[in-house]
Amino acid sequence: MAEQFLAEALEAVAQMERDRLDPIELDDGRQVFRAANGGLVLLDPEATAPRPRRTPRHRRPTNRPRDARGQSVTASEESRFWGVTTLIGGLNKGRGLEIWQQGLIADCALDEREKLNQLADVDRASARRWLMGAVNRPERGKLPAAAFGSAIHKAIEDWVLSPDGSRPDAVTMEVQEGWNGPVKHVDVTEDAQGHLDAVERWFDRWEPDIEASEMVIFNDQLKYAGTLDMIAEVGGRRLLIDFKTKQDDTDSKGRLRGPSVPEVCLQLAAYRHATHAVPHRDPRHVFANGRRYYLVEGDERDASVPMPEVDGGAIVLITPKEARTYPVPCGPDWFHRFRLAAAAFQITTFTPAQVLDGTWEEIVDKRTPRRPQKRSAA
Repeated sequence: MAEQFLAEALEAVAQMERDRLDPIELDDGRQVFRAANGGLVLLDPEATAPRPRRTPRHRRPTNRPRDARGQSVTASEESRFWGVTTLIGGLNKGRGLEIWQQGLIADCALDEREKLNQLADVDRASARRWLMGAVNRPERGKLPAAAFGSAIHKAIEDWVLSPDGSRPDAVTMEVQEGWNGPVKHVDVTEDAQGHLDAVERWFDRWEPDIEASEMVIFNDQLKYAGTLDMIAEVGGRRLLIDFKTKQDDTDSKGRLRGPSVPEVCLQLAAYRHATHAVPHRDPRHVFANGRRYYLVEGDERDASVPMPEVDGGAIVLITPKEARTYPVPCGPDWFHRFRLAAAAFQITTFTPAQVLDGTWEEIVDKRTPRRPQKRSAA
């Protein structure tokens, strides 16, 4: 009864906060209402009162595990495996990356001055968030790198798994609008033709004997999982292959673009030293504590087989002009480095409550018994 009363009281307070809006008058007569939760509602010039919002703009963050659609799922901590790329992503990329990101923000401020000033006039915090988000937006005249790379990966997978080995007729890129927003499907067939031509020439030259494509792997001892691109026999060697895409063949100084070797060495070493592989199963993900995990439980374990042994690893760097193959070291020494990187990343996820037992004063007060006060002699 008490829990129900508390829940109703909290919901009533939240509704009051959502309904409390303060108007901002713009120069063109429009009214913008700033909600207590920081959101903005743009109304017609004739509007005199905002329409109450019945549901919050953003869901309250929760630590309950959820799937990719936001639905709550039952996932024990033992079934949540760290993603390999997540663990590697915690590496410090050095001063060069920081300078590059600062350059993107500066270019955005100079190129979009009019839009930035308009946003700042309405809401300074929103303008600041938009400007900081420049590091995650594609460069001018280019497609989103991660989304375009995923589209090329999907096209290669469809190509490999097609019954007649035919080249895909269309390439579709998935782009998500904002955080947790709707996903749009964008046709990038024309932009991907150069990359697909390069892949076709690579297939014709090396004639790989493909054994696995887009296969989930996991390590039961170290609790990590991932999705490898391909295992194939190329030139008489069984290789673990990772495809990387670049939208340009050269950088701004005319130098030939190459792969990010250290990260790929760690990635392929983790895949190579996995304990199990899950063929013919799509990866399942779960979101908890603000992070994405691989879900490894009954279905994955029932379909799993021992991880196939390989002779080495390779990167196939795909550009609009060619596909170049780089042999990659991914032996025990690089697996040891991956374990160090994974441990370093996991340290950053600890909370103060998980590390600290409290202050010395609190610890001493709990452990030291109180001395009885001496009574004064009457």
